[in-house]
Amino acid sequence: MLVVKKISDAFICAADAQRCFREVAFQKAANHPNLLPLLAVSVSATDLYLLCPPMAMDLQGALRHNLLPHARQKRCVLYQLSCALAYMHASGALHRDLKPANVLLDLDGHLRLCDFGLCRSTPTPDEAALATPRAPLDASNAAEVDGSQSVSVGSRWYRAPEVLLGASVYGASADMWSFGCIVAEVLSGKTLLLGSSSLGQLAKILEVTGGRPEAAELAADLNLPEERARAALAALPITLAPTRLSKLLPRVPADGIDLVNSLLRRRPTERASFDAVIRHSYLVPFITEDEGPRRAYAAASVGTADRFIAPLDDRRQFAPRTYREYFEQHLAETLEAYHEAPPPAAAPSEADMGC
Repeated sequence: MLVVKKISDAFICAADAQRCFREVAFQKAANHPNLLPLLAVSVSATDLYLLCPPMAMDLQGALRHNLLPHARQKRCVLYQLSCALAYMHASGALHRDLKPANVLLDLDGHLRLCDFGLCRSTPTPDEAALATPRAPLDASNAAEVDGSQSVSVGSRWYRAPEVLLGASVYGASADMWSFGCIVAEVLSGKTLLLGSSSLGQLAKILEVTGGRPEAAELAADLNLPEERARAALAALPITLAPTRLSKLLPRVPADGIDLVNSLLRRRPTERASFDAVIRHSYLVPFITEDEGPRRAYAAASVGTADRFIAPLDDRRQFAPRTYREYFEQHLAETLEAYHEAPPPAAAPSEADMGC
C-alpha cells in the first residue's frame, strides 16, 4: 500500500507553485529514515500528485487518543524527531512548520517528519545582510504577513517569537522553539501556548519567557528594528506576568520541564542545540539503554547530511509555468514506473533507531 497526496491547482499562482516546488525539491533530496521519503511525482493538467509510503497516524492524533502513555514511548518519539531536525539543519534547511500534525508515526513507533512546503534553505551571511524586514505585527496588522506565517491556527501555536514578529532572518533556532512546544505537548498531552490571535500568541510567549520586556531588549533579543518591537508591545496588555513552566506543566517530571525550558528561550542564541538535546538528562535514559547504536544514529544524522541547494533560485519567485516545466522535465515520473529502492548507503541505519 502507498499513499498519493494530491495538491489541487498547484500552479494557479506563483506563491502556490513555489511552495509545491520547495516541498518536492527538499523531499526528493532528503535521505534520512525520520523524514518522509518522496517516491514519485506526477503532474496533470492542473494538479500535482506525490507518492509516499503510508503511515498509521500523526502525532496530534496519537496524543489526542493517549497512545503514548509511557515515558519510554515519549522519549523514543522526541529522540527520533530531534534526529530528523538535526539532519535538516545540518543540510542547511529549515522546516518552518513544525507541529504535531506534521509528525507521522507507524504502528511500530517509527517516526517520519513530513510536509516540507514551507522549507527554506538557511541564508548565507551575504543574503542575511541584504535581507529586509517584513511588515510589522501590531494592532492594525495582526494577520500573518507572508507564506512563512501560515494562517493555520495550529501553526501559530508552535511559531517562534522572531518568526511571529516578522524577522527578516532567522535560523535553526526557530525550529528548535517549535520542537520545544512539541516536547511540552508530548509530555503533558496538551498544547502549551494556545494564542487566539498572533498578538495573543506573542503575549503567551512573553509570559513563559520572563514577562514583558522593554522594546530595546526585545529588539536586541530577536534581531528586530526597535520600532517594530515597540509597535508590537504597544498592542499588548501593560501587565504580562511571568508564568513558571512547572505551573503550566504540573504533571511533567522535573527533567522534562528543564528540557522544555532550555528550548523555549526568547533569545534564539540561548535555545538548546541538537547536541544539548541529545545529552539532556531527560533523553539520556533512552539513548544509553542500548549501549551505543542510538548515539551513533544521532551522530550519523548530522554527519551524513549533504548541503541542500534548491535546483531553482529560492531567493526569487518564478512564474508558475517555470515551476511546472521544471517538474515535467526533471521531477515527474509515472506512478506505474515506481519501484521501491533501498536508501543510499550514506543514510543512518534505520535499525539503529531502536524504537
